[in-house]
Amino acid sequence: MTPQAPRPPHPPRRLSFPDDLVVRGGGGKLPPSRYLVKFPGGYKNDDPGLNVNLYDPEVWYGQGS
Repeated sequence: MTPQAPRPPHPPRRLSFPDDLVVRGGGGKLPPSRYLVKFPGGYKNDDPGLNVNLYDPEVWYGQGS
């Protein structure tokens, strides 16, 4: 069994930034169909591993610029 991170205390927000996705290269192959999904609806809120808290825990310990 794969360990899962604890769920956040609030439901996840759906963020949509379609212009942030850039695909480059000349690849002409697709992964197997079991790995392909359509959006919206590709994932459910209770799917494991999709809840990410961007603010906690703090992950940047480097120097500011």
